[in-house]
Amino acid sequence: MVRGSDIIDPEVIKNSPIPNGRTLSPEPMTGRPRAEHPVDLPKDVNGAIDFNAWEARLRKKGVRGLPDTELVKKINEARAGNHDSQAELRLAERYANAGYEVEIVRPTAETPAGDIPVIDEPLSPDLRIKLPGQAETARVDVKFREPGKQITKSNLNTQIDKANNQIRQSEEGNGDIIFDGSQASSGGLNQAEIERYLNGKMKGNRSAPEAQLKNVDYLEVIYPDTVSGQAVLKRSFMVRTADGNVNGPFTEKLK
Repeated sequence: MVRGSDIIDPEVIKNSPIPNGRTLSPEPMTGRPRAEHPVDLPKDVNGAIDFNAWEARLRKKGVRGLPDTELVKKINEARAGNHDSQAELRLAERYANAGYEVEIVRPTAETPAGDIPVIDEPLSPDLRIKLPGQAETARVDVKFREPGKQITKSNLNTQIDKANNQIRQSEEGNGDIIFDGSQASSGGLNQAEIERYLNGKMKGNRSAPEAQLKNVDYLEVIYPDTVSGQAVLKRSFMVRTADGNVNGPFTEKLK
């Protein structure tokens, strides 16, 4: 099992021997599949994001809004330059690519006057997911670091605590947290610092009184880093296994 400072590149070494003699399994002992790596967005002839094509691609993969107008709203917000909505849509596609049925949930606070909330909960995580044929659902919340801003421990901690509160107070009460720093500037927390933070942030068996982030099944941070003078994008993550224990941190190179 790879952890700590080992960098996993699934496109190159999945199920292959790695330098320390261990073999990387496709899933590091998790209770359910992780979100797939981000994919390139469709572009128009001018190189800009083709939002009509993206919406069609999302619908083809089974992503829908709850209610349906929520997907349309997010597409329109993303088209207008809303980075948070773009991050939600990218994440919805990642979970769909991992085999999940994905719903983008309208927050209770945004329920139009006279309508009934689609899910009556005080704080609404962004997505509701479930695997085909299974009744159990989980929630996912993404926090996006603004373009050009560095990832700091203070900001990371604030956003993860906020997402954890949303997950904890959701109807399901458990789920995943993604911190998307894919457009953050370099010079912020590096791999060793991210891993150290994750290792201290999410720990302990779910049933243990001292457990931290006990309602979280999966915690991921996407961030820029530098390797041998080259800029790379990575994700480091923790997974809570089916028995409630925590496994990780793991790190993968995305691009």
